[in-house]
Amino acid sequence: AACNTLENSFCLAELKVRLAADIVFLRYTTTMVAVLRVAALLLTRCNAWHLVRHTTPLQLRAASDAVDTSAEALAALRVPELKDKCRARGLRVSGTKAALIERLLEADGADAEAPQAGSWASLGLDSETQQRLPHKNPTPIQAAAFQALKSGKDGVLHAETGSGKTLAYALPLLKKRVLVLTPSTSLADQIAEVVDQFTESFAVHTPKEVLKAEDDLESIDVIVLDEVDALLRAPGRYAAAEQKKHRRERPAAKILRRFIQRRPDAQVIGASATVGRPLRRHIDDILRDAAPSKPRSPINVIRGTEPPSNGRAVTAPSSLKHVISSFWDRGPGEPDLDALRTALDSLNAARPLVVVNDGDPDRVSRFLKKSGYDEVDVLAPNEIRGLDLNGVDVVLSLGRPATCDDYLHVAGRTARAGGFGLCCTIAAHRDAKAVAAFASPLDIVFETVEDADELWKYRM
Repeated sequence: AACNTLENSFCLAELKVRLAADIVFLRYTTTMVAVLRVAALLLTRCNAWHLVRHTTPLQLRAASDAVDTSAEALAALRVPELKDKCRARGLRVSGTKAALIERLLEADGADAEAPQAGSWASLGLDSETQQRLPHKNPTPIQAAAFQALKSGKDGVLHAETGSGKTLAYALPLLKKRVLVLTPSTSLADQIAEVVDQFTESFAVHTPKEVLKAEDDLESIDVIVLDEVDALLRAPGRYAAAEQKKHRRERPAAKILRRFIQRRPDAQVIGASATVGRPLRRHIDDILRDAAPSKPRSPINVIRGTEPPSNGRAVTAPSSLKHVISSFWDRGPGEPDLDALRTALDSLNAARPLVVVNDGDPDRVSRFLKKSGYDEVDVLAPNEIRGLDLNGVDVVLSLGRPATCDDYLHVAGRTARAGGFGLCCTIAAHRDAKAVAAFASPLDIVFETVEDADELWKYRM
């Protein structure tokens, strides 16, 4: 009996020792788990500090506009709040706080690596071409036109001057054979210089050059009419049917008709800052008459921004200022040229451009050379259509433009691509009043000065 009692005592003592060891192990394990949780939280906070210190605020911005998922902000939230954010983004809600934070951060990283909306990459433009472009993101008209033109649809690009219409139709058509028609040789040379950086499949000519060379139009996939309103000169809104019937066909219209007769399924594109209903109807008439057996839907107008419910769809850039300076045209000498010289003296522009709306540009050029302005460009309205004259900060419009559309193209030689500029109209009193009447249809504001000496306050 004594032996049994002693044996039981030893077993009980051994059991107590084992139980104590298990308790110590359990406490050690619990402590280690807590330490690991703290370490994970500290690691998350360290990652957050690294992100905040070495990343720009734009990169830290989450793709969702309703939640802020930066690592530092997530670490300060409770688990139920983290689960709510995971549910809002369609992520799993199981796991520890560290797992939830890591899941949200991984989702943010995937969003950051995705192409940014409104970028060239999101439109599908290859990276090699992107590196050659002068700007990282497309302009509104370029973004609006890319997919439509790439898919082969017809369209007329309607956007303000200096908005990038050339690249808007060139980039989607790099793999096609394209004929571009322009109203002037100067514009043809400028467009060719731009598109030759990306492709050799573009041919850029004036209509007269194409008709004279009698090029084979069957090898062309797409025809582009740059400054389409100047090329086609559509009949007015109220022109009678008899007048339209006996109207002489313009060279560009003749080429377009021949091209569609040979290639009824070919793509037709136009571009201009001034596109109205008469022009669209004129294009539709040419396409319908050229291929009556292959009906087309009315040509689509592509704009980068939504047109207003009332008013003009496209007008002058908002960064362009408009000024009118009038003079008396019945005085001695040459009052128009004197007023022009006074305006040049007052404005002291870095690169002024003089556009002679009515009269002889050579006469104005000779006068300015005698007055010491040898390097000032003097051009007629038909010579400046579509041109991107780099560095022009002031346009001096001498005389009255024929229409408000003509004024828009004259003034559009400055304030291009988001820059600032000034268009100063110098005209006799009766013509100045006519130009001031353009304010309503163009939805712009003209400022007036009594004398050209007062133009100094508009220096750029």
